[in-house]
Amino acid sequence: MQPEMATTTSRRKGDDCQTLNRGFSVSLYFTFLVTMMALAVPGTNGLVPSFHHIQSSTLNPCFGPQCRPSPVSNTARFAATDDEEEEDDDDDDDEDFSPEANMLENFASSSKKPENIFNDGKLGINLEIDPMTKEEAEDLRKEAKEMIEETFEATLKDIEDMREKAKEELAKSKESREFASQLEAQVQSQELMNKIDKLTGKFMDSTKDARKSTKLAAAADKATAESGQGVEMGTWGVLGDRNVLTDAGFLGSVESSKLGGGTSSDGTTSSSTSPVEAFTQVTTNRILVVADAKGDPVAKALLPSLKEALETKTRIPNLEIEVLSPTATMPLGANNAACILVFLPSLSQASSLQAIFDRLLRKTFNEGGQLGKPPTQLVAISTHGTTRYDQFPFNMQNMMGGGKLEKRSQIEEALIQTVRQRENPPPLDYTIIKVGEKNFVANDGSSGMQLLPGDTLEEATSVETATAAIVEAMAFQPFARNATLCLEGCVAQEQMEDPAFWDETFLPLEGPEVWRNTKPSSKGADLANLGPSSSYDTLVEYLNEWSALLAETGKGLTTPILAVKGIESQSASLMQAQGGVRLLFLPTNTGKNYMSREEEEAKKEKEGAKSGGSNTPAANKASLDEKLRLTKRTKEGGIDVVVEVTKDDQLRVRARRCNYADDAVLKELSEETILKRLQEALEVWKNDHA
Repeated sequence: MQPEMATTTSRRKGDDCQTLNRGFSVSLYFTFLVTMMALAVPGTNGLVPSFHHIQSSTLNPCFGPQCRPSPVSNTARFAATDDEEEEDDDDDDDEDFSPEANMLENFASSSKKPENIFNDGKLGINLEIDPMTKEEAEDLRKEAKEMIEETFEATLKDIEDMREKAKEELAKSKESREFASQLEAQVQSQELMNKIDKLTGKFMDSTKDARKSTKLAAAADKATAESGQGVEMGTWGVLGDRNVLTDAGFLGSVESSKLGGGTSSDGTTSSSTSPVEAFTQVTTNRILVVADAKGDPVAKALLPSLKEALETKTRIPNLEIEVLSPTATMPLGANNAACILVFLPSLSQASSLQAIFDRLLRKTFNEGGQLGKPPTQLVAISTHGTTRYDQFPFNMQNMMGGGKLEKRSQIEEALIQTVRQRENPPPLDYTIIKVGEKNFVANDGSSGMQLLPGDTLEEATSVETATAAIVEAMAFQPFARNATLCLEGCVAQEQMEDPAFWDETFLPLEGPEVWRNTKPSSKGADLANLGPSSSYDTLVEYLNEWSALLAETGKGLTTPILAVKGIESQSASLMQAQGGVRLLFLPTNTGKNYMSREEEEAKKEKEGAKSGGSNTPAANKASLDEKLRLTKRTKEGGIDVVVEVTKDDQLRVRARRCNYADDAVLKELSEETILKRLQEALEVWKNDHA
């Protein structure tokens, strides 16, 4: 389109140039004619131009009267003989004259008689030219001048017209280029939009399952909250007749765990056509490790094995591990890591950990304006004896180490407070794992492994056992969240990758657990065998009656309790059946609940006026409901008595802590009394059902 337009413009410009050349040719012709007439001399029969004067004037231009030759000299120039004419004719071939000069020369030399140079018989004509007066010459000069001026004006007009046409052509060409540019931009824009639509379609297809899973998780969470039911660990809640489960392997806090699949209320797995489908996590799962791999003996022993286990033996997709020294500059937002693993022996004081977390836990914006995802899970590797640094043999170790166990205990407390004081989302989970320091042993599996809540063990463990336990706590065991645990001994090789073994091993962390019937009672009675699993319902009913009697009498209790049937359990999915009773501690007038005598009397009067002084069943039920709301609101603590049938068909009873606020004081004396009364009740049960 543009080359054709350029060709047309060039053709038009060529035509205009030809017109201009013709105009200049006409102008030059008239100029020559006027010059000839101006240089004409009066002859015998009229004005005769002087050829020689023309030549001289051409070579040396001169204008005005002073340059005009005299009539006499010009007439004499024409007095030539016939012989000279013949000689001149013979020399015509050799002379190089222009046709006009040759004609004038022949004309000047062809007459012998000056009175009539045109009366030569050789010409065959008799040409009479009247002489031109000065007025006529002046008029002719004026007419020629006017004609020349008109010609120049016409030529200038043509030039101006050509300029206007050129401007118009330039404007049209510019408009055409702009149109072509706009058209090309539209084509490129359409191609870009097509590409964006294609990428968007691919993204929507790839995240279809994730978006569906998110909707299901939100619906399950809402339905569970409205129904008032408890939520099991690893589930989002119950939606219809199905439990919306989280993935078996997850990093980050429980709140950020991903939807993994569906299980119906009867325990069967959902089919492939179910609306609850597993999806593959496509985002990068990053773990940031803070450790002194050279100066910390625990990190030096565990870090290589731990990295290998996380990268090769876990089911976590797209896993990346980044190791930083405690003295390095920590990246803001931890580079979107989901989990931070800290080796506490690599730190010297609590302020170092606080400075590290101050940068790693910040919210950030990534490139492209996307909101960063700060870590939601903190895992700390510590050592035995940090809470027993004043007891033997750890007091000696603490003294020889410059108070390192006491400082390490302060670091652990700083980590726990970082999680508990978190106010803005996303929420944080923590796990503290304690192992022996400098005394890792070979993993022969002969000593058997123990994993218990708190800081109660002191024997050594193997690198393989510690690595496997850390991996399970980080990625697969929800009971390890917001818990402190210690371990010792070794795991047999055949149990190392058995999920059921690890589920049972981490089960005591739920609550945490304070006793189970497989342990001897305070009186040394063996309560391991409570009868067949078919006695489950009978045992649950028996313990409900026992708990109600204990709550009513309060025998031996320093804190009053409230017995509530049913428990909120996170481990129900691991059992064939599970139930029990909850014993909640009621608020007392000690500590933060202390009231003066006047306040107590005013409270009693208010409660009496509200109940009307009646002792009806309705009034008693209202009072019980008020106590239940009070205990749940204050969270003074309590004990769950859990009755369950395990996967291997064993009847079991466990006792675990419940309903404790972060700042609540442990009711250790009341807990010991409850456990003692429970063991006595189970002894009676066993004797009656032996």
